[in-house]
Amino acid sequence: MDLHNPPAEYGAGSILYLLTAAAAALEGTADKALAPLGMNRQSLSLLEKLAGGPLSAAELTLLAGSPGEDIKAVLSRLESRGYVDRPRSAGRSAGYVLTDKGRRAAAAAQLAVGRATHVAGAALPELRPQLAALIEALESTGRGEEPHAADEE
Repeated sequence: MDLHNPPAEYGAGSILYLLTAAAAALEGTADKALAPLGMNRQSLSLLEKLAGGPLSAAELTLLAGSPGEDIKAVLSRLESRGYVDRPRSAGRSAGYVLTDKGRRAAAAAQLAVGRATHVAGAALPELRPQLAALIEALESTGRGEEPHAADEE
């Protein structure tokens, strides 16, 4: 997203546009941190979901909210790297399971993303309280509550 040329429907000062642009920038930071590990945010997300126990491709598709073909392609890559496995019982798959290698890969990926986003966020530490207050105000409004007087400028 280009902060200098926002879409007309958002406007340069739109909170929605600015938050969306900030999220996109952080996602880019996460993607760059994961690339050297041969991963992306979707593959890390699937590994994290599998940490809770075996899941089928259909269950992972529902949890991820992505098309089944995309999830199957990611699972195939993760399986080829030895990060996930599909144990068979009586000729049937019991679903995908996270291997020890997958647990180590997920931990390394989480650490890499954490470091990268920490560095990105550390540049402007004074924004943390302001962002927390903004999120609280937005959540309150979403619940139909009036923002607190302290939240208003």
